[in-house]
Amino acid sequence: MPDVSTAYLDDCLRRKVLFFTGKGGVGKSTLAWATALACQRAGARVVLASWAAFTETAPPEWIMGNGVAWERLDTLTCFKEYVVKHFKVEPLFNLVFDNRIFKSFVLAAPGLAETIVAGKIWDLVNARTQDLVIVDLPASGHAVSFFDSTVGVQKIFPVGFVHDQTSKILELWKSKECRIDLVGLPEEMPITESLELKDKLLKVLKMNLGFFLINRCLPEFNLSQPGTVPPELELARRQYETRRAEEAGFLELARKAELPLLTIPQFAEKTLEGLILQLRDHLSHPQSDTSPLGGTR
Repeated sequence: MPDVSTAYLDDCLRRKVLFFTGKGGVGKSTLAWATALACQRAGARVVLASWAAFTETAPPEWIMGNGVAWERLDTLTCFKEYVVKHFKVEPLFNLVFDNRIFKSFVLAAPGLAETIVAGKIWDLVNARTQDLVIVDLPASGHAVSFFDSTVGVQKIFPVGFVHDQTSKILELWKSKECRIDLVGLPEEMPITESLELKDKLLKVLKMNLGFFLINRCLPEFNLSQPGTVPPELELARRQYETRRAEEAGFLELARKAELPLLTIPQFAEKTLEGLILQLRDHLSHPQSDTSPLGGTR
């Protein structure tokens, strides 16, 4: 069976839209940016779309200077673009929709904001000005509601224009052109939450779950032989071996997801730019976990 460490980037390049999600603080945005740069270096035209329901997640400016386009998925901006695109009358939008009351409704109506953002992603994919759209989604719970909202809106409108538009979005989500990657850390809580996230996503929609990326794993050093380190560093060696053993147990837990597992080492970088470039290089030529490629397809 194929090695996961070599299959990751190849699989990215075969898709049209790639979602990243996971527990907050696990590095999913950083990995999304690094993947965008790796795909761009491999020759793909890439746009990175950032959407967080309550925060801004703009990538560093130098990433966009490296040939990766960026879209901030702001709900109200996406809604205006959608109305103007489909109805071709911007003055009408300014007259009818550009007011405080309607904006509050758009942001507060259950499922509407998420469906508007989903429509923008669908437009980006179908614009054909790029080969791959990489979407940095919010943390676990909000990611589930993002996909669930489009399903809900489609059920509310069983016929008509809205039903047709949401059907197109859901068709893309379920197609082989779309992939969702989970990001976690080699710790119990992030992995457990990712396992729960996988089950919730599959209950919402039969989507293509891709890779389970385990970020910030300890690098591997052969320190098991006596005399490998000076006596004054023996305590550090034992602590390292203990932590490696703990990580091995957490990786076994992660395999319960039955997804191809890709371990990402922790890099000793002082700057965000240096870290992202290290991750880009690692994802382009990884030396990582060799779990068999499988999972939900």
